[in-house]
Amino acid sequence: MALKVSEVARLARVSIRTLHHYDEIELVRPSGRSAAGYRLYAQKDLERLQQVLFFRNSSSRWMKSSESSAAQISTWVRRFGCNDSCSPSEPFASRL
Repeated sequence: MALKVSEVARLARVSIRTLHHYDEIELVRPSGRSAAGYRLYAQKDLERLQQVLFFRNSSSRWMKSSESSAAQISTWVRRFGCNDSCSPSEPFASRL
């Protein structure tokens, strides 16, 4: 089941602009595009987004907001994030 950016934004409670930014900096890339050019997110993309948001929100507890960069979050996701064999405890898709 592929979701458009507006649907993912609603489920993840982030702005569409945030998702566009994550795509531009290659932090969370959608798996595909529709014929009309809409970003389409698969389940694995939602899991990656959930990891990114976890680290973004967690970092605010021990770092100044100016230090919490997308590059640092990307490093944390690569180092500590879930791989393809695990799934998050509450995937966004369960909110549908």
